[in-house]
Order: sequence, then C-alpha cells, then structure tokens
Amino acid sequence: GKQYQFGSDGVIIEITERIEPCGNLCKLPYINNKNVPPMERLENCKNFLFFLNQIDGLRGWYGKIIGNGGPVRVGDSVTAVVV
Repeated sequence: GKQYQFGSDGVIIEITERIEPCGNLCKLPYINNKNVPPMERLENCKNFLFFLNQIDGLRGWYGKIIGNGGPVRVGDSVTAVVV
C-alpha cells in the first residue's frame, strides 16, 4: 500500500485497507433517535451507511507502522514515500 512519513525523520505508516462503515454507526443518537418510528430509523441507518460508502476513505484507513515507529506530533508534516 501507499506509505507516508510523519515529520522529517519520523514514523512511516503504510496504508493497508479502507475502513468499511458498519451497522454499529447506526447506534449513534442522531441516527437512532428514539422519537422516530422504527421503520424510519432503519431507513435513516441505511441512508447514512450508503452516504459513507460514496466517498472513498471518508471513514478512514487502517495502517501499519513500518520500522521501529516513534512519536507523531500535532503539526508534523506528512509526506508520501516513494517505494
């Protein structure tokens, strides 16, 4: 997968896969509003999951640390690593 370096000699992370949205997100109170009828809540959940799948990476990605790792700090630059 693609690799990114954080900071000038920092951690390198390799993207391993996209995070797929799951039904647990439908437990969020603004999706699963108890004041809404059950069928409408189910439809809201389906629409929400459909929306999240339309934009690649909206939920994020899984990654692994390459090498020994190290600190990543707020404000560190992020650079694509050419392999």
